[in-house]
Amino acid sequence: MQNESIQKDQLLVLLKDYIVFLKKKAKLSIGFTLVGLAIGLTYALVKKPTFEAKLIFMLNDAKSANVGGLSALAGQLGLGQSTGLNVSEDRVFYLAYTKRIIGGALLTKNEQGETLGDRLIAIRDLKANWSQDTVLSKFQSFTAKEISQMSKAENMAMDQLIQLILLSKKYIVDSYKKKVSSLVGSQSSGMMFVSFEYTDELFSKDFVQAVYNELADFYSMVAIKSLQNNYDLISIREDSLKNALQEVEDQMAYTIDNNFQVNKFIGKVGENRLRRKLEILNLFYAEVVKNKEVAKFNLDQERPVFQVVDDPMLPLEAKYKSKLVYSFLAAFGFLLLGLGMQTIVFIRTVWPIYKKSNSR
Repeated sequence: MQNESIQKDQLLVLLKDYIVFLKKKAKLSIGFTLVGLAIGLTYALVKKPTFEAKLIFMLNDAKSANVGGLSALAGQLGLGQSTGLNVSEDRVFYLAYTKRIIGGALLTKNEQGETLGDRLIAIRDLKANWSQDTVLSKFQSFTAKEISQMSKAENMAMDQLIQLILLSKKYIVDSYKKKVSSLVGSQSSGMMFVSFEYTDELFSKDFVQAVYNELADFYSMVAIKSLQNNYDLISIREDSLKNALQEVEDQMAYTIDNNFQVNKFIGKVGENRLRRKLEILNLFYAEVVKNKEVAKFNLDQERPVFQVVDDPMLPLEAKYKSKLVYSFLAAFGFLLLGLGMQTIVFIRTVWPIYKKSNSR
């Protein structure tokens, strides 16, 4: 117990000595703080402003509805039932961060005829860093029109650009939520946005619009792919039946002309066969035309709609670094750095004496 009391007294003495030591070095601490303040202020003044482009769009769910006789006809044919296609905000969200969407947006050309990927490379001067890489050193510019058509060098360059965008944390795709109740919580409002913040104003705007176009085109294509295939198949069948019907009609007319004023019944056999074949083809053709109309109805009905609400407009609002915030953070950081260095000096000076007295 006596040893513990002695150790506590020694620790109190050590703490008092430490406070006295820091008071003696107060000017040094103030100096560190002023240096940090100057560095933070300089950084805020020198740092280029960023420009945030935001595009807000609305998602319309694909819903099957009753539309009178056409809906009843679709039900009879087994084609009018709901396919269960719904626009999923989560699906759009995850899709927006894939290489298919971001890479496709970077392959889009701006008004100057330059791809956004090449524009980003020029802004960041990345080719200077790629000159030492055996593969990237061969890269000149993006020539492929689609992700699947890119060469090895283009693929590596695209991967680095996508990583650069994602690591910046300035590329955001999210949805607006509405508060329903304390029990239910937040519910989707059907409104989403694409946002990107960068030092180049025109690139921010073009990139956001390109991402939206890629999202809308790709999602819509995938969502109605099966319905589109069904419509295309029926259209092909309609064309083949139409051609076959025209051939039989021509044969029928030719046969009737040849049998004009012929009294023998054998001459009417071929005509009757063609007439029967023509009636069957007419029934098939009418059924295919009905199916085509129903397929077109389902295709239009189930197509998800991406509707732009707000487009990013130039000039975009410039966002400057806060002089107050960066000055305070830098000053506080340098103050902690100064206190840490002084603590190390104090420990190295006093600790041997404390250890020696404690061992007695």
